[in-house]
Amino acid sequence: MSKIDLYFNVTKVQIKDCYYLQDKGNITFTELLYLMGGNTERSILFDIKMNDKTVIIYSSVDGHTLKICNKIKDQLLQSNPNIELFSIDDFKEDVTNYDKLIIGASIRYGVHNKIVIDFINSHKKKLDSIKTAFFSVNLVARKSEKSNPATNPYVIKFFKTIDWTPTIVEVFAGKLDYKKYPFFDRIMIQFIMWITKGPTNINTEIEYTNWEKVKKFGMQLGNM
Repeated sequence: MSKIDLYFNVTKVQIKDCYYLQDKGNITFTELLYLMGGNTERSILFDIKMNDKTVIIYSSVDGHTLKICNKIKDQLLQSNPNIELFSIDDFKEDVTNYDKLIIGASIRYGVHNKIVIDFINSHKKKLDSIKTAFFSVNLVARKSEKSNPATNPYVIKFFKTIDWTPTIVEVFAGKLDYKKYPFFDRIMIQFIMWITKGPTNINTEIEYTNWEKVKKFGMQLGNM
């Protein structure tokens, strides 16, 4: 793609006093000129916006947070080709290269990965200059009364440890799969599930994630 072929999203076309409300989806600048008959002086006004460059950064222990991030990425790609996905360990880009930055992080033993906290603290000024979102993935969110960022204890504790206010915050229930955990992790998670009145059978494999909720979050991100 040439430098001039930036992507635009055309949602409304005005020819003189007539409006044609139709979603043309993603088109390049060259295609935009074609719609205008190749004449930039032509009296056709387009309700357009350049698609925001978006990056999704994840911290995942067992792979489920990555699965959620890929779902969100696929959803956003339907209307915006400028979506990138990185593990937080691999992200070396300048935060300000992006219009939107989304962080997804799982927990283990009641805390989010320290790398996530360090990343936010070291990039806070830049994060505050763009649109941002954060979502946590934890098993406690399987309970309806703890499935909201305002009531989820791990999200509450997380934001008490950092000085950052994302544009959007969400929490999703994760996946329980005892067979996938190393011995020590399995014992600890069984104990935590016993305390929280969850399943403790070592053959248990349950995906608690509400994928409709993930989809709605993706819509929020697209409109952010």
